[in-house]
Amino acid sequence: MFEAGGKVQYLSKAEELTAWTLKYFYNEDENIFYSTAVQDRIIQKDMEVSDVTLPSSNAVMALNMFRLAKLTGTFSFQNKADQMTRWMARRVLENTLYISHWAELMLYQKGSYYEVVVVGEKAEALIGELRREYLPQAVFAFSKVPDESRPLFAGRYKPDETLIYICRDKSC
Repeated sequence: MFEAGGKVQYLSKAEELTAWTLKYFYNEDENIFYSTAVQDRIIQKDMEVSDVTLPSSNAVMALNMFRLAKLTGTFSFQNKADQMTRWMARRVLENTLYISHWAELMLYQKGSYYEVVVVGEKAEALIGELRREYLPQAVFAFSKVPDESRPLFAGRYKPDETLIYICRDKSC
């Protein structure tokens, strides 16, 4: 929602929901999410890692944290996504047929992934033009007003100008 609408409250909500999900469903020992709360006292805890009809919930969460880290600069999200893919790496090599979303994330982690930041009065229109192309290896952020509270925007707004920053790992 943040990438489409540029409203920072969506980014804040994504951080909040991710933190909540980590607190209640993430197993630190195994670096993976369970489908039931970690504290639940059940005999068998289920963890979904294979893509079958639907993508693996763990692959989706790892990709969400990877992208959220790019947008927020939150190292802990990046670190968790990296830990999860390291845990899955052997399985991907054994059987890519049922692990395609993990393989996609691993390509993003090892290849070039960009943060595209547009700031200025015409930012929304310009980001719309940029997003017409399919660019899965990038996250997009835009702001029409100065915003020093977010690392992607800090120090980048110039009055009466609309600027595009193409960054990789916070280097533009």
